[in-house]
Amino acid sequence: MLRYVLSFCCLLFAFSALASDESASVKQKIVKQIPEMVDAVVTATPIPGVYSVQQGSFIFYTSADANYVFRGQLLSLSDKRNLTEDAVKQFRKEVFHDLQDKDTIIYLPEGGKFTHTITVFTDVDCPYCHKLHAQLATILAAGIRVRYAFFPRAGLNTPSYQKAVHAWCNQQKPDELSSMMQGKTPEKLMTCANPIEQHVDLASRLGLQGTPSILLENGTLIPGLPPVAELIKLVKE
Repeated sequence: MLRYVLSFCCLLFAFSALASDESASVKQKIVKQIPEMVDAVVTATPIPGVYSVQQGSFIFYTSADANYVFRGQLLSLSDKRNLTEDAVKQFRKEVFHDLQDKDTIIYLPEGGKFTHTITVFTDVDCPYCHKLHAQLATILAAGIRVRYAFFPRAGLNTPSYQKAVHAWCNQQKPDELSSMMQGKTPEKLMTCANPIEQHVDLASRLGLQGTPSILLENGTLIPGLPPVAELIKLVKE
């Protein structure tokens, strides 16, 4: 009996190694044609001969010979799952937990106790970000901790970027960001070591298109400005 079990384990290992080698081979073929995919993760899908190529939140599918690729949503009808969205959501979840508290500006509910956390990619020059910030007290009162990461839509080394740097560097003045979210610009902008470029890179990897973009702990992404009651409900669900 033990001999059969060992034989089965050996066969299982051989098939696993073969599948791994096939994914590696597919990746080599993809990278040869699209060098930008060098950091992509290639995995087999439930469809024989079709592989997923994922780089951040960007996913496409390829044949085993890498001659045919397509983009779209891969759905599993048997268990009613969107496999593409599942993979993107898992990536967002990892980003959420990899982004350290020390690299964000944090707003805590009164007393410091919270049940949920959201990460908001914001822009100090974004009118909808201003509106969301104005409702911060309501969000905090619901026991939700808010982490701000900056995504200046104008790009790096722009006035919006410089304002984000100032907000980061002047955290000893707690109302400074709130003042800027009301459209007020300080006379002199501070500079210091900051994680703003890291925030912008994360926003790019997440495929964010605008601000505010709200990332939940489970990897759900809420683009734009939902009604605050709806946001609180989504977070608590």
